[in-house]
Amino acid sequence: MDGAAGLPPAYIDVGRLDIFRDEDLTYALRLSRAGVPHAFEGIAFDTDVARRVMADRVRVLASL
Repeated sequence: MDGAAGLPPAYIDVGRLDIFRDEDLTYALRLSRAGVPHAFEGIAFDTDVARRVMADRVRVLASL
């Protein structure tokens, strides 16, 4: 059993210049495999931070 099983929902947002990017992505993958939810914008979609994150994502995707 993975040590991540049973953890509460988590907030993870990784920037492309994040020095812990690889570790963050590995941790997010471990949480996913253990069934731990970590998509905050679906839970707290009306918060300022969720709106900023979604706007940033849309901006970056539109620039591709």
